[in-house]
Order: sequence, then C-alpha cells, then structure tokens
Amino acid sequence: MYVHFRLGVGLERAVLIGLLVTALLGAWGQLRMNGAITFSLAIIWAMIGFAATTAGTSITIATACVLGISALAVVLVRVTT
Repeated sequence: MYVHFRLGVGLERAVLIGLLVTALLGAWGQLRMNGAITFSLAIIWAMIGFAATTAGTSITIATACVLGISALAVVLVRVTT
C-alpha cells in the first residue's frame, strides 16, 4: 500500500508493481538456492490463488499473475535440469 498512497499510483498499478517485484525476487531467490524447489512452488501456488481470486474483478492482474507463474516455472525448470 506504500506505493499506492505515497507515490500516488493507482491500486491496480500498485498491485502489478508488487507482482513484478514478487516474481523477480522469486526468480532471483530460486537461482541462488540451486536445489530447493519448495520456495518457487510456494510462490507459484500463492500466485495461482491470487489469479483465481482476482479473475472476476481484474483480468489485468490475473494475467500478470499467470505471466509471473510462467516466469517462475521457467526458472524452476532451469534449476532442476
């Protein structure tokens, strides 16, 4: 909510910024933890829940969740193979 209130960004854009940061930090963290895949799986499940919850109200946020999931899945496949 800091981005929404302090910087004057709209709520949907603030959520999109949060999803972008989550996906980037999740990918970075997974690349640093070579063997452990549970971190990325937890973030993917959280994004699945978030996408399912927001699918009826904001298709933009749901689509961003799906893109974040696919980015984490690519990193996950790269680390496990």
